[in-house]
Amino acid sequence: MNLHIVTPCTRDQSFLDKCYESIRKLDIPYTWYIVTDKSSYPHSIDMSRYENAHHLESTLPKLWNSLLNYYLEAVPVEDQWMVVLDDDNLMHEGFKGILPYLQYPQLCCVTYAQRIDKEGSIREMNPECFYPKRIDQAQFILRRSDIDDLRYWNIYRGDGYFILEFKIRMEMRGRQILVTNQVACNYNAQHWS
Repeated sequence: MNLHIVTPCTRDQSFLDKCYESIRKLDIPYTWYIVTDKSSYPHSIDMSRYENAHHLESTLPKLWNSLLNYYLEAVPVEDQWMVVLDDDNLMHEGFKGILPYLQYPQLCCVTYAQRIDKEGSIREMNPECFYPKRIDQAQFILRRSDIDDLRYWNIYRGDGYFILEFKIRMEMRGRQILVTNQVACNYNAQHWS
């Protein structure tokens, strides 16, 4: 399995350090892509702190969706799976439970629940959640080759429109999407106090 973790980064390195710690705790094979806006990112990143990590500097217009689009343009399509780890989210130990599903060639996407606060509240996942405001970028992992030419719209809630269009395309192709309520990510966890 070839797992790409993609972090659109607008915050300083202390956030990346916590993201990295959450990745390493999973003890899984991965390649981490940190994507920043070359024209406006004000911080330097010491990449020597991270194993299996690459820093991409986007030249696309500045929005987090553009940072994801830059990854999609810059990194060649191979047999990889792509998951987005926003720079204020953290990986959840339940993510390892998603990985066995990725071996099935007919599968193009796995969606899952996310923990949304320190009290343990959960944003559940179901087939009706493939819409803006009902799904978060951190709640799905995609087979990169199935994304094709689909890109994120540079609008608020662009992740919801992206996954909706992805789902429509996959249904037309007869590809399978797995919907599970396994908790596999921590939403905005770096802001929990």
